[in-house]
Amino acid sequence: FLLNTSFPEYGPYMETEGLKTAIFPREPFLSVLAGMQPTVDAKSHRLVIEAEAEASHKILNEKGVCVMCQTVNAETGGPRQILQTEGYIAFCPWAPSYPYEFWISPKKHTTSFSKITQKEINDLSLILRSTLGGLSKSIKNLSYNLVFHLSPEKKNSRQIHWHIEVYPITDPWSGLERGYGVFFNKTSPEQAAEKLGAACRKELASLVGIV
Repeated sequence: FLLNTSFPEYGPYMETEGLKTAIFPREPFLSVLAGMQPTVDAKSHRLVIEAEAEASHKILNEKGVCVMCQTVNAETGGPRQILQTEGYIAFCPWAPSYPYEFWISPKKHTTSFSKITQKEINDLSLILRSTLGGLSKSIKNLSYNLVFHLSPEKKNSRQIHWHIEVYPITDPWSGLERGYGVFFNKTSPEQAAEKLGAACRKELASLVGIV
């Protein structure tokens, strides 16, 4: 419905779960905020998705490659890969802001989340259930934010390879994070991927009936 109206310029999709994550912590919930855009920081008021699209567009023009496609190719089969299905891969980014942060991306280049097929939806559901289940088995008293990075459907010609980012909340932010945007991470992405990978593979095997 929202995509067929002229009102929303961008509608962020977010899931929140756990006591450390939100104003309304009692139950997990999914938010769709139509008509607003998240900002990079309060001073510049630059838009997160717009900034991401600009960076991707710049690399595409300079090197002729989609930065997310390049990332997917680099992470496939590597030490930061967590899990992959037929159409998606989950991996820990090389410079995560949070311990056990991971991303889920389509393997093939695609910029429109609204045009994915039913088969792709089923596959996405499988990797989401497997990774979030594995994450919950790996971290006690889990809290996390799950955020969709999608291309603006309107008013923007610069599109991004859509993906999902999951931010586990394991420790409260310090003054470095809050005041300067400097993140301190005690767990390397390789260590996180190894632990998450084992748990997520077990979760996937259980879901598809192997165990």
